[in-house]
Amino acid sequence: MIEAGILENPKVDSAFAIHTGLKGPVGSYQVALGTMATSCDNFRIDIQGKGSHGAYPEEAFDPIAAGVLIYQQMSQFIAREVNPNQVATLTFGQFTAGNSSNVIPDKAMMQGTLRTYDESVRSTLKERMNQIVSSIESITRCHIKLDFFSGTVSLTNDPELTQEVIKILEETQPELVCNFGEKMMASEDFAEISRRVPSTYLMMNCQVPGNPYTHHHPKVEFDEALLPLGTKAFVEIALRLIK
Repeated sequence: MIEAGILENPKVDSAFAIHTGLKGPVGSYQVALGTMATSCDNFRIDIQGKGSHGAYPEEAFDPIAAGVLIYQQMSQFIAREVNPNQVATLTFGQFTAGNSSNVIPDKAMMQGTLRTYDESVRSTLKERMNQIVSSIESITRCHIKLDFFSGTVSLTNDPELTQEVIKILEETQPELVCNFGEKMMASEDFAEISRRVPSTYLMMNCQVPGNPYTHHHPKVEFDEALLPLGTKAFVEIALRLIK
């Protein structure tokens, strides 16, 4: 959308976005000045080894063993290479290999996500991930490919604009409680817009009482009583900023 000119025709002065929040019932929202959400780098690791019968492991280049080493090293290096005052997470969501109890497969596949608020930390960790893969490739004699297949930068709220947005909400929806300074570890591709024009992004709560599930869980519910409040927020902010 950005490449297609969404910010250019007409020229955009500022941008505003709302996401559903689940830190409480309808009536409150989260917002922070500066960094609001992490970057995101989704990655896939393909491991090509050499299969063998389970009775003859010496004849194999075991992709499962290579994957275990990758998992262990990448799970540990965050704690050892990221300053405790900075924030970073690396999570694996998939590790797939083989389909038999007595056969060493010839390949394995892993997928995961890397997130941080700081772009320099992001760059360093991605470089270190490539180094880890290269080292394990040498040790295990497997061919390993690391691919960062999608990602986005960290999301930044413009301090001046965000303070103005908070003021507008206080005046037009005084019943809304502002939970100021709360960030989120999730990521958001609205971040790409926030790097190009002054932007404000906030999380408006809509948790259903008795429903403890989080975003993306199949049983999660959202209180639709939020909809008119969110709509009013968009309208009031747009009208005031245009004036």
